[in-house]
Amino acid sequence: MLLVFTKIEAPSEKFVAEEAAKGNEVLHIPALRFFETKVPLEISACDGAFVGSPRAAKIAQEPLRHFAGPIFTAGIKTAQFLLQQGISVAAAGTGNGAAADFPQFLKTRKVKNLAWISAKETAANLEEIAERNELKICHFPAYQTEAAPVNENKMRQLSHPLIWNFYSGKAVLAFARFIQSNDRVNLYGESAERAYKSWLKNSNLRTPLSRE
Repeated sequence: MLLVFTKIEAPSEKFVAEEAAKGNEVLHIPALRFFETKVPLEISACDGAFVGSPRAAKIAQEPLRHFAGPIFTAGIKTAQFLLQQGISVAAAGTGNGAAADFPQFLKTRKVKNLAWISAKETAANLEEIAERNELKICHFPAYQTEAAPVNENKMRQLSHPLIWNFYSGKAVLAFARFIQSNDRVNLYGESAERAYKSWLKNSNLRTPLSRE
C-alpha cells in the first residue's frame, strides 16, 4: 500500500526500508510548513526548561547550551538531538504526553519556574500542568506551523486504499478531506488523535484507526 508521510521533514531511510519490508511504499507529502517566531528566548530567569520537539531544540540550542537548570524533553528524539550538541538532558518524556511525564520529571529534579519551549500552539494544557505540579510556566513559542500548499489534483488522483501517518492535529485537519473510508489512519500523539476523533464525528467515514 501507499503510505502518505505527512511530517515536514522527509522520512528517514530506515523508516522507508522498514515500510518496504511490510510491502508499503512511502510518499512524502508535508501537511504543514513552519517558520520561526523570533521570540527572544530569555530563559535565564527560569530554573528549569522543557523542550517540546527536536525543532524547538534546534532553534533554542544556543540559549540551552548556556542554561544552568535541568532540561526536560517531550521525547527521546528531542533528547538525542540536544545530547548530540553536547547539551545535558535531565529526563526525556515517555511519549504519553507532558501532563503524564511531569510528576516523574520533578522527582528527578525539583524546579519551580519552568521555561516551556515549543511551537506556538501546543497540545498540552500548560495551566493545568502548572497547577498540578505547583509550577510557574513561561511559554516561549519558538516556531509556528501552518498548512502547506497542496496540489489538489495530485491528492485526488492517489489510488486508495492509502495509509495516512499523522503527527499533529493540524496535519489531520489539513488532509482530512482526502481520507476515504477504505484508508487506514495512524495517529501519533494526543493532538492528532483528538483532532481526528473530532473530525470523524462530523463525517460519515469510518476508517481503520491505529494509535502509535
